[in-house]
Amino acid sequence: MKAPTYNFNFLIGKPYAVINFIEVGIREGSYYSHHGIVEIYADESHYSLRCIKDGRLYVRSQHVIFTDIGLARKAGEFIREIYSDN
Repeated sequence: MKAPTYNFNFLIGKPYAVINFIEVGIREGSYYSHHGIVEIYADESHYSLRCIKDGRLYVRSQHVIFTDIGLARKAGEFIREIYSDN
């Protein structure tokens, strides 16, 4: 017997971020917007953002420390910059 498959879709009206503490000093998460998803990684010395658009991986890394709100803002700026460079 074949297991049932469930498909879901959601409208993202307002961008939001979910950032989790993995271990001491390490945070990972995602930023969701109508453009797409940005993966977030941060440790005690730097942060890194990753996003895919049209089959191309875009990455930004910087040796700066941000709070969770700061990381969400940086992720939002990052994805807006990617989609404004058409």
